[in-house]
Amino acid sequence: MLVGCGGVRRSNGACASRNATMTRSRIAILAQAFWVALLICGNGFAQQAPQTLSNGLQRVQGSRVALAYVRPGTDWTKYRNIMIEPLIVPASARNAAPSGATPEFGESYLLSDSDVSSLQGAYAKSMHDVLTNAGYSIVTTVQPNTLIVAAEISRIILNAPVENSRPGYGGMSMTLSQGGGSMTMKAALADATSRIVLAEAADVKYGSNMWGINNEVANLGQARFAFDQWATDLKKRLQTP
Repeated sequence: MLVGCGGVRRSNGACASRNATMTRSRIAILAQAFWVALLICGNGFAQQAPQTLSNGLQRVQGSRVALAYVRPGTDWTKYRNIMIEPLIVPASARNAAPSGATPEFGESYLLSDSDVSSLQGAYAKSMHDVLTNAGYSIVTTVQPNTLIVAAEISRIILNAPVENSRPGYGGMSMTLSQGGGSMTMKAALADATSRIVLAEAADVKYGSNMWGINNEVANLGQARFAFDQWATDLKKRLQTP
């Protein structure tokens, strides 16, 4: 898990102050992307999405993600410094029960603080590794040609209750499922100097379609794979003039 300034813990006053500033900027950016949540319908996206948003962003046809809007004329190749805001996992996304789930006594689909921290750490690592390997610099202060990336998980669906809530946890029993579930994320990209939103996107990733053991390690591994894919999508976007 990543900790310290820009992570999920606050170790001193300076760190807390900067995190508060980051939180305000993150909310300000994501507030313009919240419309995406209205387009999420079950495990898919509504088909009648607008072609142009009120803030001037235009829909990208044939995007790598399910739904994407970009400001026309944006020169993505100039952004070499990336400021990655901590991933938001709101309380509304912590209940990962699928529709119609009937958990047995003691079972739960509710993600713990530790589960959320693991997701945040996995997201931060994927973004850092993919982007730095492509030659980008991850920064914590605004510099010339800096792009802010703010993301939020809006929905998580687990194909089985949280592992430590299942009967027989710690014993010899095991749970099998076809993949770990799915995860829906929305994001906004903004110029760090002007704070102008340059793009908004939403996408859903599904776990493996192969049957296998469903446990915390396997599910986190599938989440990491999804984050790697999203980070790669961002990298490709930045490499496209």
